Amino acid sequence: MAKHSKFQIILEYALARSILASLGLLPRLVAVVLGVTMGRVAYLLPGTLREGGTLGILSDLNTQPYEGVFVPFFGKLACTTAGIATLALKTDAVVIPTCAVWNRKKKRYFFHGDPPVELVRTGDHAKDIEVNTANFAAAMERMIRLYPDQWLWIHKRWKTRPAGEAEIY
Repeated sequence: MAKHSKFQIILEYALARSILASLGLLPRLVAVVLGVTMGRVAYLLPGTLREGGTLGILSDLNTQPYEGVFVPFFGKLACTTAGIATLALKTDAVVIPTCAVWNRKKKRYFFHGDPPVELVRTGDHAKDIEVNTANFAAAMERMIRLYPDQWLWIHKRWKTRPAGEAEIY
C-alpha cells in the first residue's frame, strides 16, 4: 500500500454539494470546485492541500479535452477532469470517493465514504493522469451504482466526444 500524506481530496457527485451545504458542512471544506479548468486547479489549490486542507471536487461533470481525459464511465468514454489526478499526484493527496445519501426512514442524510483510491505512479506523467482519472471515475461509478436514485444528473455527461466520434445528444 502506498504511503499517503495527511492531505485529502474528497470526490463527490453533484448531489453531495447541496447536501453538505444544507448540513452546514460546506464551510468546513476549503473549496468545492465546479467546472474549474485543470490549469486553474493546478495553480490555485495545491497550497490548500499542502496546508492540510480538504477539497470537495465534483468529478462527474462533462469537461473539455484541454482540461480532461477520456475515460470509461458507465460503458462510454467520458471527458473527465484531469484536475483531481493532477492535484493528487502533485501533492500526494489521498483521494476518497464520497457521497451523501438520503435515508427516507430517518429523514436525514448519511455520509458514505469508500476506501481511498490508490494512486498509480508509472513514471509516465500523461499515463499517470489517465490511469488515475480512470480509477477515480470507476470509483464514482461504483458509488452511483450503489445509490442510483441519489445521483443528480442534470447535464449532458457524455457531450464532449473523442475526435472523430459521433455526438450522442
